[in-house]
Amino acid sequence: MKLDMYLEDENGRVVDTEMQNKSQNKVVQEELPLRVRYYQGMIDQEILPSGTDYIFLKETYIIFICTCDPFEIMSCIYDA
Repeated sequence: MKLDMYLEDENGRVVDTEMQNKSQNKVVQEELPLRVRYYQGMIDQEILPSGTDYIFLKETYIIFICTCDPFEIMSCIYDA
């Protein structure tokens, strides 16, 4: 698994931080949700071996640092 920055804190929470260097907002708008889904899947697959109960999935945060305003609402921070 290759992520830009991956860490687990003392409580077992997972944080993945990714850089988004594309400057075309339209491309970023279309790709960013898919990239988040992809990275979440990679992290979950690594954390949870086959046959393990889903209750053992860890609390996960994925942070994207973008060089553009991906959703064009003049905000520096987006959360979901």
